[in-house]
Order: sequence, then structure tokens, then C-alpha cells
Amino acid sequence: MVLTDDATYLIHIVLSGAQLPATREAPSVITMPAFGWRLNDQQLADVVNFIRTSWGNQAARTVTAGDVAKVRQDKTAQQQQGSPDVDKLSP
Repeated sequence: MVLTDDATYLIHIVLSGAQLPATREAPSVITMPAFGWRLNDQQLADVVNFIRTSWGNQAARTVTAGDVAKVRQDKTAQQQQGSPDVDKLSP
């Protein structure tokens, strides 16, 4: 997912957040918050490119602000980009 030519899924994770469920071997739920509300398209592309080129990763294609803008327009992503307003956070 990190190194594929199509970085849509990784963009969506940084934009909307994600959660790994608990398992018997790893009983803690791991949650990454959504950053869509806080980062503009270029900043989010920079984060995704950092992930794709760090820790030995060598992605062939650079993610652009335009790539992020396309994912941000997805109806699912629009509803899950987080909010600085604590009252809007999911329980």
C-alpha cells in the first residue's frame, strides 16, 4: 500500500484516519486520527511522500497536491476528515 503507484489508499488514511482492531496477540486498538481538517493538500502530499520515501521505502511516483485534492472530494473522505471542534468528534 505504501509503495504502490496509486497512493489513494495511503492518502485516504492520512486524510481520514484509520483504526486497527485489537487481536489476541495485540490486544490494544491502534488509532490514527484524521488530519484532513488540519493539513492543506500540499502539506498532506508532503506527509504521504515522506512516508513513501522514508525507512528504506522508495516509491516510484511522487504524490501531488492534485492527487490529494481528488481523494479529498470523495464523499466518504469528506465526512471523515476530522474537526478541531471537540463536540463533532465521534464517541
